[in-house]
Amino acid sequence: MRGRGIRRAGRTLRAVLLVWAATFAAVCLWTVFWPDQGLSAEGDAILCLSSGVQEDGTADSGSRIRAETCAELYRAGAAPLVVFSGGGFPVTAADAMAEVAALPADVVRIEPQAASTLQNIYYASDLIAEGSHVLLVTEAYHLPRSWASARVMGMDNVTLVPAARLQNEPRLWSLTRESLAIWFNLARFAAYGLGGWLGMPDETRIAWLT
Repeated sequence: MRGRGIRRAGRTLRAVLLVWAATFAAVCLWTVFWPDQGLSAEGDAILCLSSGVQEDGTADSGSRIRAETCAELYRAGAAPLVVFSGGGFPVTAADAMAEVAALPADVVRIEPQAASTLQNIYYASDLIAEGSHVLLVTEAYHLPRSWASARVMGMDNVTLVPAARLQNEPRLWSLTRESLAIWFNLARFAAYGLGGWLGMPDETRIAWLT
């Protein structure tokens, strides 16, 4: 019996590793080959997802390139509204990105609470009119998870715009983290949905999306 259990555990581990390896390969492929449409996209709002801030409170490399891309889109006439989303303390990633973009204050909305991609969509949705066509900006490696997060959180009309292939450092860690985050996102959303089915309040469930 013990030997059978060990063999079963071994098969399970191999299956898990195979799934992770396939996910990692997919992340690498879409990072390299995701089409870049330049500044031709048009919509009702631009949503900029953060990757974080540095210790000095300035935008990290990922947040910076995303903010710069959003600024370029706005100045090209892509959309009249730009939403920067991302929490942090004492400086939020959203504020750090807005500083990088240096856009007129009346076209910028700050979402300062989100600590995950799912929360980015959840909180930013309150700042964007329902039914709007949203240009979702992040790095190419992060786009599929961002799209899936938007869909499951009810943001249906989305165009994905890559800010760069992969600006975050170190790059290998970012790709590895993304291949794991896809599955963690799925588990988080499953818990969020189950909590709703059980009648739990939104403020409790949204914390599970962190």
